[in-house]
Amino acid sequence: MRAANPTLIPTITNVRTSPTSFSPNGDGVKDRTRLSWTLSDAAARIDIEVERLDQPGSLFRRIDLGPRPAGRDSIEWDGTDSLGAQLPDTIYTLRVSQFEAVVDTLVATAIASARVDTRAPSLPVFDTLADTAITNPSFALGGIASGADSVILFRSGVPVDTNSVANNPPDFQFGVTLLTGDNIFAAQAYDRAGNHSALTTSLVVTYVNTTDILSARVSPARFSPNGDGLVDSTRLSFRLDAPTTRLLVEIRPSVPSLITVADTLPIIRLYDAPAPADTLAIVWDGRDSTGTVRADGGYYFYVQPESIAAGGGPVPGAARHLFTTLDNTPPSTPVVSPPLPATTSRNSIPITGSSAGADTVYIYRNGTLMSRVTPGSFSLQAALVLGNNDFTFQGVDVALNRSAVAGPYRVFYEEPLGFHAPERFVRNDAFDVNLNAPARSATIDLFTIDGRKVRTLTSTASTARYELVWNLKDDSGVDVGSGPYVARLRVSFADGTTQEAHAAVVVVP
Repeated sequence: MRAANPTLIPTITNVRTSPTSFSPNGDGVKDRTRLSWTLSDAAARIDIEVERLDQPGSLFRRIDLGPRPAGRDSIEWDGTDSLGAQLPDTIYTLRVSQFEAVVDTLVATAIASARVDTRAPSLPVFDTLADTAITNPSFALGGIASGADSVILFRSGVPVDTNSVANNPPDFQFGVTLLTGDNIFAAQAYDRAGNHSALTTSLVVTYVNTTDILSARVSPARFSPNGDGLVDSTRLSFRLDAPTTRLLVEIRPSVPSLITVADTLPIIRLYDAPAPADTLAIVWDGRDSTGTVRADGGYYFYVQPESIAAGGGPVPGAARHLFTTLDNTPPSTPVVSPPLPATTSRNSIPITGSSAGADTVYIYRNGTLMSRVTPGSFSLQAALVLGNNDFTFQGVDVALNRSAVAGPYRVFYEEPLGFHAPERFVRNDAFDVNLNAPARSATIDLFTIDGRKVRTLTSTASTARYELVWNLKDDSGVDVGSGPYVARLRVSFADGTTQEAHAAVVVVP
C-alpha cells in the first residue's frame, strides 16, 4: 500500500507529451508520443501509469522506471497496454509518480494527456472544376477536407504548398500561379496525429497565356457630347503586355444587376483589328453606330484581346469593362433664397441658394467672377462695392453642362451718415454707425418698449464706421423675446465730445 509523505515538497514539474495526438499505426509518422518531465532531485523510483481520461482508475499500463536522476527526463509510449495490445482511439492520462528510497511512500505525482488517433481524414474534395480556357495566371483552388487539420497541394506530383483547414465548414484554399499549358493538381489531407488521406485524383487546369490589359482607365468619367467644345468625348487608355491578333473595343449600355456586361449587345464597335504591345487610347464621342448621340446614362467600354492557340484556333482573352457616364442634362437655374435686399448700408451681405444637379455654382458681381462654391447648395458672405452690385449665378456639373444664368440681382450699397439698423432684426444682424469723423468708442443700449434695459453693445475701435452685431441675447445670455425694441447710440470722440442717436427695431425670432 502506498503512503503519501506530506512533509515532502513535490519535485516533478514541466510534465508534457509531444505530440499530443499520435497515430500508432506503423506508418512511421507520429507513431509514438514522448512523455517528458523535470525532477528537481534524484528519485528512488519513477512509475508511469496510463489511464483513459473518460474512465478514471482504469489502469491499462504501468511502467516501472526505477531510480532516475535529477533534471529533464522522458520516455516514449507506443499506445499499447501492459500486454502489448493496441489501445482504442481516445484521450489517455499519463501519470508520473515519484517514490521514496526505502519505503513505498509516494513523494509527488503529475499528469499529462495524449490522444490516440488512428483514423485517417476523409479524401479532400475540390470545389473547383477543370477549365481548359483559363486566361488569368492567378487561380484559386479550394475545397472541403473533413476530419483534417491541414491539406498539402501537389503540382505534377510535387508538393508545392500546405494550408490549414478551417473548422466550420472544414474548407481549404490555395492561391496558385498557373504555368502556361496544363497544370496538374492533387491534394492530400492530414490531421494532427499524422494520419493522412489518399491522394485525390488529378485536377487539370489549362492556362492559355493570352494578352493582358493593364492600367486601364476612362477619363473623364462623365462627359457631355453636346457640341459646345467642353468635355464632348471620353477616352479609354490602357496598355497591352503583348501583341494581340485581334483587339475588340465596343461600347455597351449599362446593365441591370442580374445581367453581365458580356451578355449585352454593343451599340458601336470602336476598334476591331490586331494591336501591338503598347499603350493605346480609344475615344468615344457619345454616338452609336448610326451616328446618333445616345441618351443620358451609364455605358461601358468593353475591351477584349484575342490570341491564337497552338492549334491555330482563336482564344479569347480576359475581357475588361470600364464605366463612363454620358450626361447632356444641364443643372437647374440657380435659385437665391431669401431674396437679396435692394439697398443696404452694410459692406457685405449673406447669399444662400441652390442649383439642383450642379456640382459648382459660379457667382459673378458686376460681370466679374467673385466666387466659385461647391456643391450645388451654397452659402457665403458676399463683399459689396459702393453703389450698384449686380449679381448673377450659374450652375455647372462635372460634365461641364451649364445652367441658364440667374439674375442679375441688383443690390445698392451706400454708407449714409448716421445710425442705421434693419427694421426687422434677426439674430446676428448688425447696427451700422457711419460718422463724418473718427470716434474712439461707440455704445448701444437696447431697451424694451416700456424702458427696461436688456443689453449693451460696445466697440472701442478708433474709426468712423462701426458695425455692432446683436445675437438677440440679453446681458445675462438669455434670448430676448420678439417684438419692438429701442436702441440708444452714444458715440465718444477724442476731443471729449459725444453724440447720441436713437433707432427702433422689431426683433423677429
